[in-house]
Amino acid sequence: MRQAIVEKFAALLEANKAPLTAIIAAETGKPRWEAATEVGAMINKIAISLKAYHSRTGEAQTAMGDGSATLRHRPHGVLAVFGPYNFPGHLPNGHIVPAAAGGEYGGV
Repeated sequence: MRQAIVEKFAALLEANKAPLTAIIAAETGKPRWEAATEVGAMINKIAISLKAYHSRTGEAQTAMGDGSATLRHRPHGVLAVFGPYNFPGHLPNGHIVPAAAGGEYGGV
């Protein structure tokens, strides 16, 4: 379910690429091409984060002597992200998307 939510977010970013570009350009004073690059980075981060999530989570067992060691992952809880002025979408997105994929809850 978390993956579906993150993928839906990617679809929303893609569908709203032009308005997001305009907002970032207006708020930061960036040229439109640079703001568009930032929005593209936000979209691309989602696939990267989902791939990383699947490769770094789950359960793994390793034999150790007469027993075994088990590694399990679980969400930590609440997350807060304070975004900078110079990359108002991309940098916070780089923390929010992986956290959302992993089951963390937070706000900006």
